Amino acid sequence: LPPQGMEPQLQCEMHKPNCTAAVYFVVRKLQFGSAQHRGIQPAFALQQQFGIQSHVLDCSYYCGRDKWKRINERVTQSAKKSIFIHNDVPCECLHNIQKAFHILDLMDTLDITPKGFDMYIVATESIKVAVQQRITTKGLRIPVEVVPYHHSNLLGRKHEHGELSRAVDTVLYVGSKPSPGMVASVRKFLAHKHRQTRFLVIGGNTRRNQAIGLHRDAIIKSNISTMWPLSVAYSDGFAVDMSTKGNLAIMWDQCSQYVQKCSSTDSSCRQVQEQKCLSLKDDSRLLNHLACGLPTVAYGKYQSSKDLLMNTSYPLVASTTAELLLVLDNAILNATLRVSASEIGLDIARARDICSTAAIYAKVVCISSGGRH
Repeated sequence: LPPQGMEPQLQCEMHKPNCTAAVYFVVRKLQFGSAQHRGIQPAFALQQQFGIQSHVLDCSYYCGRDKWKRINERVTQSAKKSIFIHNDVPCECLHNIQKAFHILDLMDTLDITPKGFDMYIVATESIKVAVQQRITTKGLRIPVEVVPYHHSNLLGRKHEHGELSRAVDTVLYVGSKPSPGMVASVRKFLAHKHRQTRFLVIGGNTRRNQAIGLHRDAIIKSNISTMWPLSVAYSDGFAVDMSTKGNLAIMWDQCSQYVQKCSSTDSSCRQVQEQKCLSLKDDSRLLNHLACGLPTVAYGKYQSSKDLLMNTSYPLVASTTAELLLVLDNAILNATLRVSASEIGLDIARARDICSTAAIYAKVVCISSGGRH
């Protein structure tokens, strides 16, 4: 059970779906970030809200020790439909369990190369369209369902600078590969115009990996009651904890890891890879900042950010470094603007909490099990 005082704020209606099934979220203990976040927390919420029997299995543990046969026996003997949701990449040994319904969560990719799946899950509507086009081209008939990312602020924490009217002392950037040009420009800008404001750059993966590593045994035990510490570790160790360190933040271009796949002289390749990144990169980091009430400058070129902010009046958006510096300047000088961004961001995040996501998973489970939803 969650430690006392650390219970999740899942103030959602409890439901009983019109179907029964056993759901297995399959992850890998060397996966981090949104892959773990997406593969573990929904299992907790599914069982808590809908009473759907949910498990989290670590692929390397069950395959490496040949323990998958125990799972196979359980599935074979069970009267319930067994549904395996493979997170990001297939788990080969568990995928061999023939009596189960297998779903591949593509997250923010278009790779439908792995065969033998009964359904795909994707993170955005635009990715769904692209995946459906690939399925049609291959002459296949496989359903695709959208399950958007949820924020991991399960404890409802707010950033430490509760009074947004206070002067901005820290601009925060969290990301695994920050653009050197952006970092240099922001540092120079702050040194020139806002000397009282520091720029804190935190590499995303290091802190997150440490946090998840603390409780990786919880995955291996496959006991849903042990999943909560891991969820807290993710929230406190990275997404939420980092969102409490400043009172203004930046989410920016992280497409360099895509572009680096090309040679420096292949401009065509670089352009294709950049467009691929802009269309596929997920919105989970921006969403986590907003869920903490942290005013955050969103990167306007990401399709996921456009989708997240669609039909809102969210004021902090920039697509170029010049726009970024202008938005930062306005936000640092204007407390009212920061308060507005915080309030609108919290409204956006409320629609993307774990409860809402669990309801979508419950629908997918009912479709997969052949029941009503």
